[in-house]
Amino acid sequence: MKRNFSLGMAALGVCALVGGVAWQAQSEDVPKPQTTAKTAAAPLTVGAVAPAFSLRDQDNKAHSLADYKGKTVVLTFYPADMTAGCTLEARGLTQALPEFQKRNAQLFGVSVQDVASKKMFCDKEGIGYSLLADAEKSTSKSYGVLNNRGLANRVTFIVAPDGTIADVDTSVNVNTHAADILKRLDTLKLNADTGTNADTGTHANQKVAVDAPVTPFTLADAKGENTTVGNWNANGTKATVLLWVSVQCPVSNAYNTRMAQIANEYKAKGVRVFGINSNKAEAPAQIAQHATEHNLGFPILKDTNNVIADRFTAQVTPEAYIIDDKGVLRYHGRIDDSQNAADIKSRDLNVALEAVLAGQDVPNKKTRAFGCSIKRVDG
Repeated sequence: MKRNFSLGMAALGVCALVGGVAWQAQSEDVPKPQTTAKTAAAPLTVGAVAPAFSLRDQDNKAHSLADYKGKTVVLTFYPADMTAGCTLEARGLTQALPEFQKRNAQLFGVSVQDVASKKMFCDKEGIGYSLLADAEKSTSKSYGVLNNRGLANRVTFIVAPDGTIADVDTSVNVNTHAADILKRLDTLKLNADTGTNADTGTHANQKVAVDAPVTPFTLADAKGENTTVGNWNANGTKATVLLWVSVQCPVSNAYNTRMAQIANEYKAKGVRVFGINSNKAEAPAQIAQHATEHNLGFPILKDTNNVIADRFTAQVTPEAYIIDDKGVLRYHGRIDDSQNAADIKSRDLNVALEAVLAGQDVPNKKTRAFGCSIKRVDG
């Protein structure tokens, strides 16, 4: 009788021993406890830039999202190793692994248990794809799937070759998950070389052009909190300015005071300003410290893997863009014509902003930006 009771509890996945530590894992078959704790943040949505990560798999091999740029990545977050539902899901994905490979899709499972737990799970079930150990829970948090029990919710993201999220499955059926994701991949028809839809040639990564609509995007700020740049006319916004900036570039730093002044002056006129840092070697902590030291006064977002810089074809720091309240790009180019503030003859960004706010055509929609080249991940 005692043996049967123990087997029954194990089948339900109520309790597991991972890496020598006992922890509770809620199975689909077990009612979730009532709680008044703060719920998890909502998962990232389609079009968001997939947050970077570097995690180790069951063989202690490190995998970074940047390693798979140019390839479709399927990230299947799941609650816990060796529990009933997670086992069913992993078995199905392993059986379908050749189909994922045919579609040039890299498959990963992600949960918060450690490498030893992943190794035990893979050996026990013969799992054929990499399970990543998010033991510090930072990746689950950045994707918005960490719940109030400290486990990852069961959510799957399809990351396009350009590094943006192409699809999200928040209603995973563990019995049919592999087939469901393969069907989604077939519908998306992501091209591994360009990151575009093979049928229509359109995708969130389509290059931005003057007088054309801009697709909203999501980036993390220096604190790691996701910020969506979109809703172009929300809360009385009349224009949005994007400024590519750098911590180390002397040209960008020469414009710190001018950029802060523009953000402050035009805020009352309904203009919001975002800084974007796409340099691969400039970390969020550096960016935050730099913004504080120079009193920039507007949010600086980190463009990991230069995904948004590629979309906007931004090349240097500083480089400026104006998007109107309809979401159409109206200006792309320099802030003004001289790094030396005493020698300015043409305040191009200000002139363009005044035209946009007045509902008029920008007299010079494209100017040549100058500064330090953006140090991209791919070159």
